[in-house]
Order: sequence, then C-alpha cells, then structure tokens
Amino acid sequence: MSDKKSRKTVLNFIYPEAEKQKHLSRYNTAILCDKFTYNKLSEQRYRARDAKEARITRHVALAPEVTKEIHLYCKEQLFPKYVFFDKLSGKGKRRGTCSNCGKTYNLVCNVRHKSEYTCPKCGVTAFLWAKHHITTAKNNTLLTVCDKIDEQLLIATYEIKMWYEHDMKPRCQEYLEHVRINPKDERKDLYTYKWRYVQYFGWGWGEDKYNSLPKESVVYPCNLREVFGNKYCGADLQETFENCNQLTSPEVNFINLLENLKTIPQAEYIVKHGLVKIASQMKKENFSDGKSLESVLGISKQLIPLYQKYNLSLEEHEIVRAVIGKVDETDINQIRKIAPGQEEVDLILELLREITLKKLLNYIVKQKTLHPKIKYSQLLFLYRDYFTMCADLEIASCSPKDLKKVHDELAKQVAEIQNEIDDKKLKKVINELYTDSMNFRKNGLAVVLPMSRYDFVKEGQELSHCVGSSGYFKDHINGRRMIFFIRKESALETSFVTLSVNMLTHTLSQCLGAMNKEPSKEVKKFAVAFIKHLKKSKEKVNENQSKRTRKETQTA
Repeated sequence: MSDKKSRKTVLNFIYPEAEKQKHLSRYNTAILCDKFTYNKLSEQRYRARDAKEARITRHVALAPEVTKEIHLYCKEQLFPKYVFFDKLSGKGKRRGTCSNCGKTYNLVCNVRHKSEYTCPKCGVTAFLWAKHHITTAKNNTLLTVCDKIDEQLLIATYEIKMWYEHDMKPRCQEYLEHVRINPKDERKDLYTYKWRYVQYFGWGWGEDKYNSLPKESVVYPCNLREVFGNKYCGADLQETFENCNQLTSPEVNFINLLENLKTIPQAEYIVKHGLVKIASQMKKENFSDGKSLESVLGISKQLIPLYQKYNLSLEEHEIVRAVIGKVDETDINQIRKIAPGQEEVDLILELLREITLKKLLNYIVKQKTLHPKIKYSQLLFLYRDYFTMCADLEIASCSPKDLKKVHDELAKQVAEIQNEIDDKKLKKVINELYTDSMNFRKNGLAVVLPMSRYDFVKEGQELSHCVGSSGYFKDHINGRRMIFFIRKESALETSFVTLSVNMLTHTLSQCLGAMNKEPSKEVKKFAVAFIKHLKKSKEKVNENQSKRTRKETQTA
C-alpha cells in the first residue's frame, strides 16, 4: 500500500472528522499513530486524575462533623476560662463577668491583667482579662474526632479555634487537617488524606502517601464507646480519655495508640492505669515484661500516682527513670518548662551523670533569669560543655554563678591549648607542605601562606566565614585541600580573599571574600593562574624525579 493510501486509511480510522484530517494530512503514518497513542494515554491520565480527585472529595466528606457538643466540650474542658473586668468606676469599684457561668459581680481583689482568679459564683479557676483586650483572648487546639460509617472507622483531626468578641460570647471555628479511613477488612486499602500546600497549586486535599501520623492532639471521648465498643483490645477508651483529658497533658497520638494496643501487650496494661501518652509513644523495646506497672515501666511504686496525675510522656519517663532519689511535682513542672523536646531530654540525661536532678533544674532556672534571651536548650548545652572542658583542663567543676561567662573563659583556655598543639603539628609538616612555587605574585596580588593555627582563626574572624574551623586546618596539614590567603601587594597583612585548592586534582574548591561573597573576575583569574602554576611546577618536579630514577637504574 502506498504512503498516501496508508495515511488516508489511518486518518479515516483515527480521525473521522474532516476538519481534523485537513489539519493532520501533512504528517506521515508513524507520526499520526504516535499522536493517537499519546492522546489516548493523556485521556487515561486525565480520567484517572479526575477519579482520584472525586474519591478524595467523597472520602473527605465522610469525616465526622464538629457539632455543638464538641464546641461545648472544648470550651468547658480544654480552653481556659476568663473573668472579663471593666475599668474602675467613680466609686472605685470594678465589675467582672465570668465566661464560664456568665454572672457579673464586683471584684474584691487586686486586679492584674492575665493573673489567675477563682470565680466566687461557680468556683472555676479563670484568668482576669481586661475588656479592652477581649479580642486577644484566643485559644486553639488540635482535636481528634472518631466515627463509624458502614463498618469503616473514620478518624479526623481538626484545628479548633475559639475567641471572644466585645459581647463576651465565644466564637468557635474548626479546620479539618487530616482524615484517615480504616476499612473493616484489614486487607483492603487504608486511606489517609491531609490538607497541604503544593507549590504553584496552593492549598488543597491530597493523599498522605507516606501514611504519616498527624501531630499529637486531644481526643474527643464522648462517643468512643459507640465507635470502638465497650472494650478495644481490652481497654475502655472512653473511660480512659474522659479521665485523662482533665489532666495537665491531654495530647496523644491517637492513631499510634490504636496500633500499639493491637501489637504491644504492655500497652493495654499501661492504658488501664491512665498513662495514654506513654502508651501512644512507646515501642516494644522501651518496656520490660512484668506483672505490675512498676516492673513494666522500671520505676518504684511510689512514683505511679505522679505518673497518673501528670500523664507523663516517654521523654519525661526517661528522665525520671534515670534519677536516683525522689521526684516530686515541682520537678515534673520544671522538666516540662525546660525540656519540651528530645534534644533537651538527651542533654539532661547526660548532665545527670554529673549533678542531681533537683540541683540541675534549679540551677538552669536561675541561669535563665540571669540570661533571659538564651534558650533553655542552649543553657543545657553550655552546662554540659562546661563539665567537658573542666575534665579536659583537669580542674574541679562546680555550679558557677554566671555559667555563660565562665564557659566563655574556659573555652578561650581550651582554644589556646589546642592552638599550641596545632602549631606544633603545622611546624612539623611545614617544610613538606610549602614549596617555592607557592610564593606567587601577579597583577598587584600575592599569595600569603598561613604559618600558624591563629592565622586561620584570624582570617575567619576578619572575613566572617568558617575557614577558622578545625576541618579546614586538618585538611590543610594533610595536604589534601590547602588554604591560601590572597592579599593585595600593597597590604599583605590585611585579609582580602581566601582560596581553597584541592591539591590531589589541582582544582579550585572555594574562592570567597568577606561574608562568603564571590570575589571580582580579576581575583578569580589570579586564583586560576596560581593553580595552573602549582600544577606545572609539580609536573616538573615529577619529571625530574623520573629522570633521576632512570639514571640510577642505568648506572646500577
């Protein structure tokens, strides 16, 4: 069949419309087939995308709604109460209105904005709040709400926000962040979706491909028996969360808790004692076997009421377990204030080898009042570094009045000692490292060689970059990546540009000026010329060595 006939046959089969045939008549048969295949695959992709978006919309719509009862639960159980007070009247009296009971009365105490106060009508502990600042009384929390539809478990995480207007009535608004659908049959697909931001497309719902768990949140307990039954893996979830949500630390990773109840035997035992936070964070290797709670956690029996009252986290449990001696409520409150994350917990565990917990917590709190701008984590790091330097200098350690001041003084001493050691190392290898070819000058610029450890530090300080760090010095004395100072011939003592050269390949690694800025083209040309000069001189040295070895072999 001729090409014209085959093309016409393909056009009639693929594109029966006459208008499209006119537009595509100039293409050969192969291109027409490729276009047809591409269009069909594109249609399949678009249909799959539309089906996926429809599925996500359908599944997200199944998420349990936030009802008035949930808003009321947040207001009464989760968010703080307020007593909004007026300005002083002409009679010297001040009126206050409780956000919990709604009653108005005269305040008989010394009023201070944001201070705690007990309402005389309903007895609730509240914050005194000036009415002209009422719009700043804002609260928010993450709340996990569960439901069951067609034997499918739905777990939704909302961000609940509550604020007050000038009429002193609360306003609530919720934002859905994460949806998880667990099918009854575990062999079927598990669907998780999260509200996320995608570059160029903006905010929208998308699949949580890595099945990442949402942040720790408060669990709405009032319908857990309807969803999970009276017992879930041996634990009454509703009773547990109704009790623990009144505590000081109600946030848990609920999805992780459900998984642990299924897979870890100790989780059921710990949940029955109200320690849901530890049960949601635990892994199997964290706990030992035992018939009592103290043997499972590895703590004394006297600490169990403290664990139950404060619903300790796994990180806090690690600290308490490492302490030799008693731990009381003030210690727990200080730990939560000082160590909110794993980094601080690790530092505390290291410091407990040197000092008791009570002394450590009281000391860090005092240092915080002395240096309010320094974070707790930085203070813990300075204290650990202080003990390390005391051991290196072989001096007795204590608890100095000003930790930062003493730390900086010791750091200078350590640096001076280390500089002396590094200077000795540099002097040993300086004859092997430096050659006559490194004394290079051209177009008003010159190469200056560092002769001591202090030269590296001084260069880094004057140009505000990191050449003074130990890594650059080690590479330099090993001859792998050497540092050269590019200076103006008229000012050889003034720092200008720092050059780093890979001496194995004779290539430029870095060429930077002050604040890591790129130097001018002239300086770069000078750096390239210097590296070429080094390479040529090394090649000459290698040639001379090879000639000598040849002569020696011939004479032998």
